[in-house]
Amino acid sequence: MKADKRDVVPADPCIYCGSTKPRTKREHVMSQALGKFKRNWTLTCVCDECNMFFSKELELPLARDSREAFLRIELGLKAPVVVDQFLNRRMKASLQDPGQFDGARMVMMPTEDGSDMIPVPVPQVGFKRPGDDWRFLTEPELTPEAIRQVDGDLLEMRIQAPPRDAERLKGRLAELGIPFAETYRLLDQRITEESRITVAFDSTWTR
Repeated sequence: MKADKRDVVPADPCIYCGSTKPRTKREHVMSQALGKFKRNWTLTCVCDECNMFFSKELELPLARDSREAFLRIELGLKAPVVVDQFLNRRMKASLQDPGQFDGARMVMMPTEDGSDMIPVPVPQVGFKRPGDDWRFLTEPELTPEAIRQVDGDLLEMRIQAPPRDAERLKGRLAELGIPFAETYRLLDQRITEESRITVAFDSTWTR
């Protein structure tokens, strides 16, 4: 058996929760999600439950949902193809362009040859009050709580999505009690007229 899979009988309680249950895993001091090292220290003083908690709530977001995850690709430590495994929950990307799509939400995806990553717009709904900037919400973010923050009088809305996704977003808005009256439709619009695309990343670690 591998060393980190052997039953480890704890001599002391777990340093986090105090559990004395038998342990089947070792805690890696340097998370394996961030890289594997020949001489990585391991601990036997962390129970399996706490080990799993930190793996899910800390190590996975650091590896797939953080600015550091993108930096590892930019520095060549990871191939750009891994970007399609990112969670896109804590890290949110938006277009920074003075045109009509300024603020639109994006996700980073690998290029066809896998040599780089590029921003790609996702299905979303934009909300705007007079005098305010557009605020965009992706489909998972269309919740009653989020709608209460953007709802109001003289509210302009915009759905940015392929036709099938647009119909689904209309249905979601109807479920939330927001009627969407389509006044015009634009197809095959370029997201920017600039030669380069600027994308801003916003990170949050609230649970």
